[in-house]
Amino acid sequence: MPKGNTLPSCFYKIAEILQVPLYVLCNWFVGRWMTVLIPGEFGNYNNKTVEIIRRIFLVLLSPILVVATLIGSLSAIVFNLVGDVLLVKQPYLCLLGNYRGAKQSKIATFNMATLLPPMTPIDGVDYCSERLKNIANDLRNFQFVCGQEVDGASARFFAKELKNDFAVFYTYLGKSNAPLIPSGLFFASKEKPLSVNVVPFTAPSVQKAIKREVVIFEFEKFCVATMHLDGGDGPQVIQTHLAEIQQAAAALKTYNKPVILCGDFNENRYAPSSAYQELMKHFNDPIAAIPDFMTCTNELKLERFGKDEPPTLESIDYIAPTKDSPLTLRDLQKLYRFNNSDHSLVSASIVVNGASYA
Repeated sequence: MPKGNTLPSCFYKIAEILQVPLYVLCNWFVGRWMTVLIPGEFGNYNNKTVEIIRRIFLVLLSPILVVATLIGSLSAIVFNLVGDVLLVKQPYLCLLGNYRGAKQSKIATFNMATLLPPMTPIDGVDYCSERLKNIANDLRNFQFVCGQEVDGASARFFAKELKNDFAVFYTYLGKSNAPLIPSGLFFASKEKPLSVNVVPFTAPSVQKAIKREVVIFEFEKFCVATMHLDGGDGPQVIQTHLAEIQQAAAALKTYNKPVILCGDFNENRYAPSSAYQELMKHFNDPIAAIPDFMTCTNELKLERFGKDEPPTLESIDYIAPTKDSPLTLRDLQKLYRFNNSDHSLVSASIVVNGASYA
């Protein structure tokens, strides 16, 4: 771990441990109660009677866990704040890997749905080491990985699981003002960046529960940037996205290098808004030329919780290169695994001056 990261990392790690009761309560208790009673599905026992007994036991145990959650969560606030103070002006943690091999040509962006403690009730996805291992296996062969909705504990898991596959990992990017949402953005690279710049979004309407920002990683020939724009719908959200995109574009122009801008923009490219049109002034969207390239769906949540309604399908994840630059993207693909996330992993091959980056 780089010098200066060690002490704040310890405090953040203690805070992550103190939040375990919250994750258990939200994802394994509330999520289990909400899950349809289909034997053998969505983590249910194969025997329906045994599953019912388990749920009764969870109800009886829940008051104890609620107390543990309150104590742990309040204590986590203190340790997170101390970690913030110890980091001083560096708004992220950097974890080192062992990779020293050849470059790969591919970049990926993936909203992994691991950020919020009530992830299971919100997205229908389980929080478990098996799921994180499956995600890690899908990440290991990329040169760069931009992640969204990745909490600090998950980032540590990836850094350990993928230590030999990447040279450096960045987490606690977009650390929240809210005590129970410890991190949002994640970045892994097979080469160390020349610089890292965190630019918080400053529009008055930007969500305060999560620190929305664009993070820029500078490399020799280009920059890779990642962001996760505000969630929600309606004219106000579009105006917020417009302000966020304008601020990100202005920050990226200062580098005088081509950029690959990645992330979950919460902007459906097939229903273009004024915010999307602003994005297209500065970046190409190669996915837009591909029909029905949907990257996000709530079908798992609907099935798990027995909701009888058609699933939503959105195309809101982006790998967008700078307009009129020597950098282009090819072989755009998506990988959707039903139990991993409500988003697809989106990937592309990087081409610089007509040649593969690798």
